[in-house]
Amino acid sequence: SSPSWAGTSCGWRRCVGSRNWNSMIELLEGLKKARGFPAPYLEHLADLLGSYRASGFASPNLIREVATGDLGKIYSALWEAMLYRHFTLHEIELENLPTKKAGREGPDFALRIGGKRIWVEAIAPMPVDIPKEWLEQPRPGIAEARGVPHDEMLCRWVRVLRTKKDVVAKYLAKGIVEPGDGVIVAINGCGLGDYFVDGNGISRLPRIVEAVLPIGPMGIPVRPDGTLGPAEQMFRPSVRDSNGAIVRTDNFLLQEYAIISAAIGAVSKDMLNDRISLSLIHNPLGTNPIPLSSLGVTDEYSAAIDDGSLVLNRVG
Repeated sequence: SSPSWAGTSCGWRRCVGSRNWNSMIELLEGLKKARGFPAPYLEHLADLLGSYRASGFASPNLIREVATGDLGKIYSALWEAMLYRHFTLHEIELENLPTKKAGREGPDFALRIGGKRIWVEAIAPMPVDIPKEWLEQPRPGIAEARGVPHDEMLCRWVRVLRTKKDVVAKYLAKGIVEPGDGVIVAINGCGLGDYFVDGNGISRLPRIVEAVLPIGPMGIPVRPDGTLGPAEQMFRPSVRDSNGAIVRTDNFLLQEYAIISAAIGAVSKDMLNDRISLSLIHNPLGTNPIPLSSLGVTDEYSAAIDDGSLVLNRVG
């Protein structure tokens, strides 16, 4: 059943008592020091984490991980808490796997949609190889412009996607994920910066789409006579990381990724007003596709190969 936080900003305080709720805020002091978040905002984050912990779906190590003060672990915990709240608000059935209480091995969530089990493996990558100046906090009284490290951030998305693909392969080999199950990798890039207007990349499409399909920025062709052609989306099968290494972005066109049914992307650190912007891209080669329009996301895309061309469709 749904927890009693729905429709209120401090339901978890009622669920488990104000003492534990205040303790959760104290555990987030590291986040306050690192990012300068005000007290009311920390209360919201504490409510997210507390509701998730009280639900019985969270890892038994949730409090321990938040208490480390490690931003990566905090953001990962918050991402799971946001996904849990989103699924609950959209009345998506979650399987309560009792072995998780013992620290079970396996994906973070098991959804049941249309009689089919769909696993969700979540991750919130930290800013490895992201320019330092992009990550620095604004300095009071100083106005400055900063370039957006599109390629560097995309490389992080692609690499954590590959990591999770390999993890899912291990779950399949161990029988934790069964051959007929759907699998979603959910990535939240909130730890890669503080200046996101939305979750879109240089293509003006969600970065999760850029991470799995060879879609680059808009380009304007110049004809031999010097005139300009119509703007069109450029083909981009790879980018280079900060060391010059090639990182492929056509991953959903590779058979090794067929075990992933779809991918979800977000860049939010919070879920104020119980809303979060989520983008979902279906894998055109996915072995076990998931139903369209079944997860209540903000933007949803499907892709197909038609006569040698990649066709991207927006669902809904």
